[in-house]
Amino acid sequence: MIARGTLDISFNTVCRGLYYCLRDLLHFHKGKESIANPNKVLCLSVRTGFDQVLHALKLPVGSEILVSDISIQHMFSIIAAHGLVAVPLHINKHTLQISSDQVSAAITPATKAIVITHLFGAVMNTTEIVAVAKAGKLVVIEDCAQAYNGVYKGNLLADVVMFSFGLIKTHTAVSGGMLVIPNAELYEQVNALNKQLPYQHRSVFFKKLLKVFLIKILSSRIMYTVFYRICQWLGKDFDNVLSRFTKGFAGDDLFKKIRHQLSTANKMFLEYRLDNFDTDKIIKRTNTAQ
Repeated sequence: MIARGTLDISFNTVCRGLYYCLRDLLHFHKGKESIANPNKVLCLSVRTGFDQVLHALKLPVGSEILVSDISIQHMFSIIAAHGLVAVPLHINKHTLQISSDQVSAAITPATKAIVITHLFGAVMNTTEIVAVAKAGKLVVIEDCAQAYNGVYKGNLLADVVMFSFGLIKTHTAVSGGMLVIPNAELYEQVNALNKQLPYQHRSVFFKKLLKVFLIKILSSRIMYTVFYRICQWLGKDFDNVLSRFTKGFAGDDLFKKIRHQLSTANKMFLEYRLDNFDTDKIIKRTNTAQ
């Protein structure tokens, strides 16, 4: 059997992550500890960053946020937790896009923001959508969690652009997210809120790295087949077992889990990954798909 997908990380890179855990354990943090670009916020996840952005915006309770109708459930949960109302916009299943006409028709006096979500690696043209949103004085949040390719930086007029480097994402850092916030005032507010969060312990990152090692081993043809047969023998649903391996925030208590800063080791690892991205692999992947 052939694994349906593999994690976008090598064994050597995982070992580097373990090395950062050791450095953190020994309190050896010599070198660059933060990305030089002042409008970037490194956070535990896109969920964490989105939660902090809504906290900083302080939108009136009952305000509406336009969102793509396809997204992870947690994004809707975060919106609701801030007393806001998600207004879904239908995604065209053939183009994976929403239209500017949809946005224009959905704007009401209560609409205060829009979350534009790029799905399944595709990057939609946001020029007209953002123009309509800005004309309506909406805060534009661009969710690029599934669209990182090392090249696309988000719409230049977007107020917040969010990238994810979670376990199953392109160029994974095992966990972590990055917000790009051009507005200096909003950046300072979100960055300050992020720094107030408690640090996630390095042991959480360490355990995730070990899980990545296991997943990488199980992804080989022989081990994948053996693993599948074992699940059958135990009467386990193979798809459910796989999904539990890769879920970032499984179970209840979402906010208790996401309201943390990256551990120092995880942050150093994410910075390393951001500084060492090979765009050729995206080109090869695109050519294969075509």
